[in-house]
Amino acid sequence: MIHFIRWPLVVAMVVLLSGCADFTKQPYKSSAAAPIKKVLIATQTDFPKADFGVDSEMAMMGLVGTTISLSTVDGQTQTLDEILADQGPRYHQQFLADLTSALGAAGISAQTVAVKKNAGTGLADNYQSLVSGKNVDAILDIQILQAGYGDAHLAQDPGVRPILRVRARLVSARDFKTLYADDISFGYINSLLDAKGIKAPGKYYFQDTQLVLFEKKRAAEGLRVAATEVARFLIGQFTNQSIASAR
Repeated sequence: MIHFIRWPLVVAMVVLLSGCADFTKQPYKSSAAAPIKKVLIATQTDFPKADFGVDSEMAMMGLVGTTISLSTVDGQTQTLDEILADQGPRYHQQFLADLTSALGAAGISAQTVAVKKNAGTGLADNYQSLVSGKNVDAILDIQILQAGYGDAHLAQDPGVRPILRVRARLVSARDFKTLYADDISFGYINSLLDAKGIKAPGKYYFQDTQLVLFEKKRAAEGLRVAATEVARFLIGQFTNQSIASAR
């Protein structure tokens, strides 16, 4: 027999990395950089597991969530990440593939390296060591802050939908100056959240969390769509591509 275990409280998806210390958003200005033809993508060593819930910053602004796992008679449980594991590529695999693809479409080649990040900003501390011996024009420093499914304010935007939040910084490999920096939030848009917001398609809204678990294929697809939209939007900020709309 399978039972649902629920904690109807706002639950952190990951360790809160949303502080503003040492992170300044900056729009991209092409005049500030030489043409970018080669990029080093600096990813985190561990990606957040897909989960239900939201981080505390979003919770304070009206977003609510529930953590659910499946419990079997032998006492074993499965998280959302485990439940979706057999439904194709994980969201972070999709994200990295789409980053590379979007860069390639803009004529920019990319290589990827996993880097331990600063616990406060979620980004790398030493860019000079990252590019040592590498022939690149810029470093694209990426940190996925949270990923999963959550519910927004019932009156304003009801429905459990995929949520993906990413922090990004583009840095010159020549002088290590920041060329672009931003937070991007897919699935949750709020004027109080200091992030570019991308609305999730209605197709990936669920009435409740139980439906997310039972409709695994659509749920996994929703997270991959989130990854694709964020990746394309991000790359579009410093290329001529206008791929995803955000507000």
